[in-house]
Amino acid sequence: MKYAWIDAQRGFALAEMCAVLDVSVSGYRAWKRGGKLDRKRLSDGQMLTLIQAIHAEHKGAYGSPPHGARIARARFRGEQGTGGAADALTMAWFRRKPAAGLLHHSDRGSQYASQAFQSKLGEYDMLCSMSRKGNCWDNAPTESWFNSFKNERVHGERFATRAEMTAMAFEYIEVFYNRKRLHSTLGYKPPIRFLQDWLAAQ
Repeated sequence: MKYAWIDAQRGFALAEMCAVLDVSVSGYRAWKRGGKLDRKRLSDGQMLTLIQAIHAEHKGAYGSPPHGARIARARFRGEQGTGGAADALTMAWFRRKPAAGLLHHSDRGSQYASQAFQSKLGEYDMLCSMSRKGNCWDNAPTESWFNSFKNERVHGERFATRAEMTAMAFEYIEVFYNRKRLHSTLGYKPPIRFLQDWLAAQ
């Protein structure tokens, strides 16, 4: 099931997808050649990531039978005190693997100030930057993004579970906002295209 999902993706590095799903590149390539499917049991975190990706891919019409998966119950539990913020950080780090010294800016929320999240920042050699208490201008660009997110996806919607909300957010950020939404400040290009053009010009 993991190899089939990887095979269906476009625009993501093979090595990164294999690392996130805890499979080997050689195992995937053997599967492509007709080898046996790796039946190793997924961890809860890996299963959640897989469900979110498939859910987003099928615009919310996800079901386990079409993908050959048997799922009795899926639970999400972030690291103690992180509220799921360390999981998002880990996914972002796996995707980009930035050089040491990256500045991580956030508000002063307890999930970002928690020992678990701060330890994760240290593990990835990231520097913590938090907005000053009571100073909304520190987070103005982020607040602008959240305004778009709320207006374009959240308002008027109801979600039965946290996983459903998370899958919607994944689809909005990774599929729509980063890859399709045109931004006037970027010359009417989506962020991924703008980044690719910038990197090519370096």
